[in-house]
Amino acid sequence: MTAKLHKLIGTAMLGLALFSQGLPAWAGVAVRKEVYISPSGTDVQGSLTGARYSKDSEQYIYCSHYRNSKYNNSFAYCGARDKRGKYVLCSSNDPRIINAVKGMTDSSDLRISISSPTTGYLCTELTVSNESIYLP
Repeated sequence: MTAKLHKLIGTAMLGLALFSQGLPAWAGVAVRKEVYISPSGTDVQGSLTGARYSKDSEQYIYCSHYRNSKYNNSFAYCGARDKRGKYVLCSSNDPRIINAVKGMTDSSDLRISISSPTTGYLCTELTVSNESIYLP
């Protein structure tokens, strides 16, 4: 009887140990920052996960890097659309902005400054924050 009880307890303990190892532990703050475009269209903010998991199907925010080896130049392109459908686009060949785009991850929060339409919708400033609070 004692041997059976020890075997039963041992099996239960093994089961609990195996079960607990298979569960991921999630902790910490999670922020899903939606896309914001200022009325003038020159300031944009938002996180990639906030746009992706928003309740509407309108929002997006992105920045991409393009390298043209034929002409030996690089460009960065950024764009966003908010939940009301307002959208903006900009581009830049500034190496600082290109490097910021290269540093983006799926946990990036973006802040983009865009020049006025009269100067050609240039990305004049880009801040990329990669933080655990923005993880998907």
